[in-house]
Amino acid sequence: MKTKKTRSFYITLALILCAVYIILAIKPLGLEYQLTPGWKIDVTNPTISEPEENERLLHFKLGQSIGYFTEDGKVTNFISYPYKSSISKEYYTFYSANSSAASFYLPSGKKAGTINISGFPMIQDNRLYVFLPGGSSFVQCSEDGAKAWEYSGTVPITAFDSSEYGCISPGGSEFPVILGAAISSDASLVAVVCGQNKQRFVLAKNDGVNAKIIFHEFIESSDPYQKLVRFYNNDDTVIYNSGRTLKLKDRR
Repeated sequence: MKTKKTRSFYITLALILCAVYIILAIKPLGLEYQLTPGWKIDVTNPTISEPEENERLLHFKLGQSIGYFTEDGKVTNFISYPYKSSISKEYYTFYSANSSAASFYLPSGKKAGTINISGFPMIQDNRLYVFLPGGSSFVQCSEDGAKAWEYSGTVPITAFDSSEYGCISPGGSEFPVILGAAISSDASLVAVVCGQNKQRFVLAKNDGVNAKIIFHEFIESSDPYQKLVRFYNNDDTVIYNSGRTLKLKDRR
């Protein structure tokens, strides 16, 4: 008899607790943001369309394919390549492991020029670079692909970024390795994640002669993987990733 009473007590208590939970849980749900696809493209065999005059084109890179598409989902150029490629809103190129030259093209597919330099081309907006064999030097090219200037270093370049007014390819701290780098649009600020022994995030101001550190902080976890570093919000905000976290620094 005692066992039956004890069992009935716990069952009744569980029902009361469930009822209380349901009553307390009934409240209006907060606003939720949902993203609804406007269109979808199958890039295995897309239909190519001609863009309208002055229509804005976006570029993509998926697997071994690159190309351009419009905001309403029309693919205007689609290229498959065997090894490596680089693409921006202005140009695209593709190359092999032992390329001694690489042609680059406009979004329309029209050839814009040829870079007759052995190495690995990289395009950022309208800027053309070639990273030379050995990994510690690079060349910037003019709009026709000719060599404009060259930087020769002794430390392998592990991160790179550029803007209209400059570029950054730093060396390192106690261990000469930079895992992420960014330069502001006017080249007055640079941000890097650097080092291995006490890895850290560094923000420096460039006065035209030297770069002066204006902020730094040590990162709790050190690892040998590349880091995302980017300037946003009119260069007032820097974001970078550390371990499994994404951090934001506002300099205002």
